Amino acid sequence: MSELSASTAAAFSEANDLDFGGLTALSVEAATALSKHKGMLALQGLESLSLDVAECLAKRSIDSDKKDLKLSTKGCVLNTELARVFQESNQVISYNYTETISCEALEVFNKRSRKTVFCGFKYLSPKAISFLTSGACPNLKVAGKIEDIEIRE
Repeated sequence: MSELSASTAAAFSEANDLDFGGLTALSVEAATALSKHKGMLALQGLESLSLDVAECLAKRSIDSDKKDLKLSTKGCVLNTELARVFQESNQVISYNYTETISCEALEVFNKRSRKTVFCGFKYLSPKAISFLTSGACPNLKVAGKIEDIEIRE
C-alpha cells in the first residue's frame, strides 16, 4: 500500500500497534485520523513529510513509554521548522534513514522532554557532529557509530 485513505486510517485507529512499511505518502486527512491512534505508529517509507502532516502526527497523545512514533523518510532533510512541530509532543520519536539534520534542528529536538532517536544519517555538518558528541544532548540518541557518518558542510 503506497497511500492510505482517511477512512482506512480511521478504521485502524483502535489497533494496538500499526506498522505501515510500504507507505510512501500520507495525506493530512489520513494523518488526522492516525493522530487518534494510541499505540506505536510506524510510517516507514515516506518519501516526504510535510509540516501539515507532521503537525497532525505531533498531536498524538501517548500514555505509555512504549508507544512511539517511528518515521522513515529516506532522503529527507530534517529542518528546524519540522523539529519545532514535534517539540511539545509527548511521544518518543524515531527517525530512520533521514539524509541529514541541521545543528539548529538538533538543538530544538534536544529541548523536548522525550527522547528523539536518529538512525541512518547519510551526512552531518561538523557543527552537528560536535553538538551530538558534546555530551549536552540527553534527549537525543544516534543509533550506530557517528564515525561512520559522512562529514559535509
